[in-house]
Amino acid sequence: ATFHPGRIWPPGTLGSEGMRHCVFRTKPMEDSGYRCDIKVDDYVRKVFYNGIDITRLVAGDLNRWDAVRRASFPPIPGAYVVVYGEDWKGDFFNEGGFWADCDTAPAKELERSWESYCSTTELPIEYQQGEGVGWSKPTFRPDSHAGDEWQPGTLGDANKGHCGFRMI
Repeated sequence: ATFHPGRIWPPGTLGSEGMRHCVFRTKPMEDSGYRCDIKVDDYVRKVFYNGIDITRLVAGDLNRWDAVRRASFPPIPGAYVVVYGEDWKGDFFNEGGFWADCDTAPAKELERSWESYCSTTELPIEYQQGEGVGWSKPTFRPDSHAGDEWQPGTLGDANKGHCGFRMI
């Protein structure tokens, strides 16, 4: 395949002249990438990394409250991982919660590794992408869910049904 700089999509495209069908493969990230296991009680609506929507690349059921979802991404200095979730009862603290175990921010550091922006309505796109002002330290609720799968606890704000959680 030949790289065509700036052609159609930046930075360019790959292809072979005169060929209608091509197959491309790439090597997995192996040790050069990061991984995050995330849980949102109830729904994961979007996952952004470095301002790019990677929701379709997240493994796991985005609509099941107790499902583990896994996101993998390459290291980019200064890039944010942002998880936008929704609690159908409208209360991320008492009725829902956010939990994550990431290579760069393990679950035992949950309380110190994330900040949030929460609302009673759907978050504007800039907050889903990790931008905007007003991000703050979310409320930590220790032992919020029965069992060890949610340890040490969850993050979320009371009476807010829509929250974005940004790794810091």
